[in-house]
Amino acid sequence: MQGKSDFLVGDYKVQPTHNKIRLNDQEFHVEPKIMQVLCYLVEHAQQVISKQQILDALWPGQTIGQDVITRAIFELRKIFSDSAKSPKFISTISRKGYCFIHPVEFTEAMQSIDDQTSLHPSRNHINALFFTALSVLLFATIVIVLMWPDTEETHPFNVETSLISHQSKGVSSPAISPSGDRLIYVASNADGFTLTQSTLGTQNAKSLFTSKTLLVSPVWLSEDEVIFAICEGNDCKISQLHLPSNTITEKGYQGKFIRRLSTHTDNTQLLVESGAVGDRQFTLLNTKDYRPIEVPSFIGAHLAVSDAELPVIYFLSYTDRGFITFNSYNVDVGLHQTLDFKVDTVFSIAPKTKGQLWVSGRRDGQASIWRFDVGANEFHKVLDASPGEVFTELNYHQATNQLAYKSVERNIDIGQVGAPFTVDNINSGMIDMNAVYLEKRNELVFASNRTGFYELWKAKKGAIEKITNLKTNVIDRPIYSPAQDKLAFTSATLNKSVLRVLNLENGEIELDYKMPKKAFLLSWDSDKNGLYYSAANEGSYTIYFFSFEQQSSTPVALNAGVLMHNTQNSERYFGNMLSANLMKEAADGTISAVYQLPFSAIPLSPHQATMIGNNFFYVDNSDVGRVLMQVEIDSQKPELVLNLPQSAFVTHIGKDEKPYAIYDLLVVDKQQLVLSTINGTLTE
Repeated sequence: MQGKSDFLVGDYKVQPTHNKIRLNDQEFHVEPKIMQVLCYLVEHAQQVISKQQILDALWPGQTIGQDVITRAIFELRKIFSDSAKSPKFISTISRKGYCFIHPVEFTEAMQSIDDQTSLHPSRNHINALFFTALSVLLFATIVIVLMWPDTEETHPFNVETSLISHQSKGVSSPAISPSGDRLIYVASNADGFTLTQSTLGTQNAKSLFTSKTLLVSPVWLSEDEVIFAICEGNDCKISQLHLPSNTITEKGYQGKFIRRLSTHTDNTQLLVESGAVGDRQFTLLNTKDYRPIEVPSFIGAHLAVSDAELPVIYFLSYTDRGFITFNSYNVDVGLHQTLDFKVDTVFSIAPKTKGQLWVSGRRDGQASIWRFDVGANEFHKVLDASPGEVFTELNYHQATNQLAYKSVERNIDIGQVGAPFTVDNINSGMIDMNAVYLEKRNELVFASNRTGFYELWKAKKGAIEKITNLKTNVIDRPIYSPAQDKLAFTSATLNKSVLRVLNLENGEIELDYKMPKKAFLLSWDSDKNGLYYSAANEGSYTIYFFSFEQQSSTPVALNAGVLMHNTQNSERYFGNMLSANLMKEAADGTISAVYQLPFSAIPLSPHQATMIGNNFFYVDNSDVGRVLMQVEIDSQKPELVLNLPQSAFVTHIGKDEKPYAIYDLLVVDKQQLVLSTINGTLTE
């Protein structure tokens, strides 16, 4: 095809060579495969092209699923602000394929598609280039798509997707009306919050109610009635909006931190999820008088939904070990059950039909939406997210078989201030985070999901290499032992926190231990052949010592966390989580507070404070912004040593000739409301 020259599609300028699409001052970076799909459709404009035709033309002989095409069309429609129901750019022809219908203006003759595809090397060649760190940022997205994990699950559904909102942030809580022709959601900006109604198909939106304070989780009671929560600070109240008269009535129920509302199919009961983080609960109300219906209290209960027909509530809850379980509670008979639920991370749940749920989450490294049959414990995949994307806030309309939800795309990069290295070629288009610098090896080690799963990678002198092959769903910040030249880290798969020790010399995993609690690793103690970690313990945190030899944990400091530092004089420094003090434990066992953290530095996360020599470093949100402070313990005088980006989440504090900090930085945070119509059989 004519694939290397620029061309115009309406007001959009497409630059295939640079993988960019421009609209006025906006610039969209497009994955190479998505750009190839666009160019192929444009070359065959006004023709109906099937998914298989596109695959055969662009990637002949390669094992690539049709999901690549589905994701490409979805991403292109988002960029062009196009609608599957009322398309102006890409039309879906039922059971046949896609057709590019917008006029195109070519700036100069374009080359053959064969010339363009020859620019993209084979999988083995990509890997070779990747591991020698040549053009890492350019090839990262190609590697993601080519190496995206296969799954045994089939897709027995055809999904047609369109955008509901086109703003990139500040939209939440979509809910489809009983008739299926309208949708309400909350839009927010610097001026406050707006309850907004959108007409499906036309996407015409209008404001229903505005507020300076937070609006939460609108749901429909009828075609004319919407209920939602209005929150001022921590105090929330439930209100009801009558649409024909545009009048609002306050209901009698009030609560702290109302997070989410949902109704039973017949709208006679309302589930209210409330509470601070870690202290979630749900309350069941009668919608006639908003009086509570008696149900037990479940610790940490969240994402609660009612079954579409049965008197059953499904919810997630935290165990006393910090893990998450999936539960059902039968309101009529008072029966609570913990159910088998093989999803690694759950983002949202919505009722479908009797005994069936929609589940959005992450499983085997892939973020997806499934139809879950509770009784049979069977998952049927419906829709995969694009790399870097997750789906939240599911809302289902049974009569039209439509799902409304929020698409969230995030890209996290690694940054540094004052470090003895640069991060110019380290970051990918995916999430790269939890970095630690190994000064002895002059290497940066970090976690990344650029292959679809989270793995550990290392960067040294411009070369980047994957050093694990674990296929996990998250890897927490690792800790390094210079004495043993080993890394310890925790990772999560299927709701299990696993402690692993990696020998950096030979690349072997020497320990693979299932932790009894969710652990935040703090530091090694090479002399005692073990490490320290903090974990939740009856509402607070405790620091434990884990012995590699005995493979068991012993508590060493109550109400403690953030750091554990051993000195050569057999002293230990750690953080007091209650008083926000740096504590010192002398060799004789006596404990004293040595420095009081300012209020602006609270709360701290592990590795956002450390001891280096006789100096205490910590991250502070001061009047001048986010900074790194240094305190010489004897003088007790704090000194500002580094200015940090305001949104930086520090993962490593070190000192070469001068102090330095490594941090995670959110660079892409895109949120849009999406509507998917789900058909029961796959369209060829």
